[in-house]
Amino acid sequence: RAMSAQKFLTPAGYVSKAGREALPPQDGEMLVTCLAPEVGKYRPVTHKRMAFLVVYDVMQESTYGQAIKILDTLDKQKSEWQGRGPIVALVACKTDRLFRDMAVRSPELQRLFDAKADADRRGIKFTEMVTSDLQRVRKLFRQVFVDLHERPDLWRREQAAMPTGGLMSLLGGMLGGLTSTGSTPLTSARSDSARSQSASQAASAQMMPGVSMSPLETIGERLSTPTASPQQGDAKKEDCAV
Repeated sequence: RAMSAQKFLTPAGYVSKAGREALPPQDGEMLVTCLAPEVGKYRPVTHKRMAFLVVYDVMQESTYGQAIKILDTLDKQKSEWQGRGPIVALVACKTDRLFRDMAVRSPELQRLFDAKADADRRGIKFTEMVTSDLQRVRKLFRQVFVDLHERPDLWRREQAAMPTGGLMSLLGGMLGGLTSTGSTPLTSARSDSARSQSASQAASAQMMPGVSMSPLETIGERLSTPTASPQQGDAKKEDCAV
């Protein structure tokens, strides 16, 4: 059903899979094609491979064999996932008749036991359900979403972080009065800030001849400090003498 609605981009515009209708291309529309999965192959249609629900029919042995092939294919990818693999669950879809015949040692029931043992060996989840029981279907999907919420490494996109040196240089420029013990980026940023401040003070001293400033004194501090006149200085000396 998803493949029948798939559209492809051609020089004439968008053409449906059947090729019976041609649609003009629309501005700003992004064409995304997703190929259908095959037995033994998988193609992720999301940002990352987050979860796989491998569903098979307990009453049909062929579907169980296909499910085992899919699980074997996923097991081959464990080396690439490096412990951050997706959530995998094996879902056994059975009928009401199988529930009524649970006491009978039928081949279907034996395959059900084999599937559960295989899921335990692989370390994946195993669920039994009837498609007519919508409550159990909803519970299965809710449990998958809960498991995904606990694994943010599967769905959170990686953002380019600022390098440590650039971040420390930025903090060193904003907080020039702070010192860092054992932090080379912050120390170098502080040294650059001190050199630029000394250069600006030297330029200001050339613009204001006759005014001397200490290395840690700024122009604003110099101008805001009241300058004592010669008469006030002599008066202070006389007071001290008395």
